[in-house]
Amino acid sequence: MPVEFYLRHFPGRNPVWGSYKFVFGTGKPESDFLVVYDRFDRPVSTACPHERRILFTGEPPSVKEYNPRFLQQFGTIVGVDSRIDHPGFIRSAQSLPWMVGWPFFTDERPITRGYDDFRNRSYPEKDDRLVIVTSSKIHTAGHRKRYEFALALKKEFKDRALLLGVGIDRISDKWDVLAPHKYALAMENSSYPDYWTEKLSDAFLAGCYPFYHGCSNIGDYFPAASFGLIDPDNLSASIQTIEEAIEGDAYSRSASERNSAIDLILDRYNLFARLAEIASRLPAPKREGSSTYTIYPESRFQRRGVRGFLRGLIRR
Repeated sequence: MPVEFYLRHFPGRNPVWGSYKFVFGTGKPESDFLVVYDRFDRPVSTACPHERRILFTGEPPSVKEYNPRFLQQFGTIVGVDSRIDHPGFIRSAQSLPWMVGWPFFTDERPITRGYDDFRNRSYPEKDDRLVIVTSSKIHTAGHRKRYEFALALKKEFKDRALLLGVGIDRISDKWDVLAPHKYALAMENSSYPDYWTEKLSDAFLAGCYPFYHGCSNIGDYFPAASFGLIDPDNLSASIQTIEEAIEGDAYSRSASERNSAIDLILDRYNLFARLAEIASRLPAPKREGSSTYTIYPESRFQRRGVRGFLRGLIRR
């Protein structure tokens, strides 16, 4: 993703959070901390010692098991996989970046929405339809379950529901399909404690009341009244939950709680807010010495390396 995608997560699109300035690239020599989000594809040289390297794992246990030797290159690891055996492991949601507000599938310079836009909470007039954004990919059992559940909801709600997504009716910016409607399905491909993704944050940021399935302790992260829980293994109960919520105007009744959820997404669970908070608890940078270290992609440890991004943090 281009740097502009991540700058949307900052107030004023200025890459500063608290005492930290974020530098995007592959290991700036003057950085006090090195941050990797999930993966990268080539060796990186850095002056940051082991204790000041942070890795956010982006995948749930059902999709990927991280190579222990790859993980050993980092002093702090954030994720949800209880199989990770590492002294610096922090079990927590991974603060996946928001997708809403960023147009994909376009060659033109996009008009994007970011932190300031979501803070202003300016939405178009909304109707009562349920928006279902999903993908037809069925690489895992979780993907298949989500897709089949989405099809079943569309069959039940007919014109009262919109079904869109990759492999169905491709969309560029989720904002364009979420913002005009009050209700949205937000369903993960896995169900684990602490694992929730942009599927939920995108719905909140677009001003929707989400019907959610995934993170088993999602109530630890957001007000209970800000969303409705559904169960893909119980279609009839899920349909009843959705029907009663729409008929009872859950959208209006949850306005205060959903506003609180948006604030949490912008200022607490925001990837860069999390990084600044974690960095503040790590050992203070030492400027003496000129040692250089090399960290390697997971492919070096006989795992396939795919795209990712790196961040350096500079203490102001």
